[in-house]
Amino acid sequence: MSIPIAVVVKGMYAAMILTESTSMTSSLGPLLSAFIGGPALGATYVCLLLLFLQKRPDGGFFRHLAPVGRMALTNYLTQSVVAVTVFYGFGFGLYGQLGIALSVGLGIIFFGFQVVFSRWWLERFKFGPLEWLWRTLTYRRRPVSTSPTSTATAAQTTTIR
Repeated sequence: MSIPIAVVVKGMYAAMILTESTSMTSSLGPLLSAFIGGPALGATYVCLLLLFLQKRPDGGFFRHLAPVGRMALTNYLTQSVVAVTVFYGFGFGLYGQLGIALSVGLGIIFFGFQVVFSRWWLERFKFGPLEWLWRTLTYRRRPVSTSPTSTATAAQTTTIR
């Protein structure tokens, strides 16, 4: 249902732009496009992604992103620190000096680095570094941080006093 809605609303807006309509309906076009067409198109993308994932039970390409999800806190805070350092004035101050394409490209490259690093880290340890710290502070005991393939069990913990 969302595809026909998006196509009709976006098509009406495109027709108004192409005909250079200056009537009252021309101010309605951007409004409809933004508040109806955009969300409908977004819902379409989400549905297509879910259909794709449903057809591939092994996750295909997306299974490589699982380690990034297991280290979400570490990766999120790392992205924040790196972006603030690169773009804000107390760092390199590059905000507004890099083009959009270069900024997005750098973001994709950095995320690729995080995918590789997360996989490497979780082959050696059970938790990401900040996830380990979070669990330690929450449960007031040190969780075992060795690799899940080691002989250590989750019952081996040290209580912090």
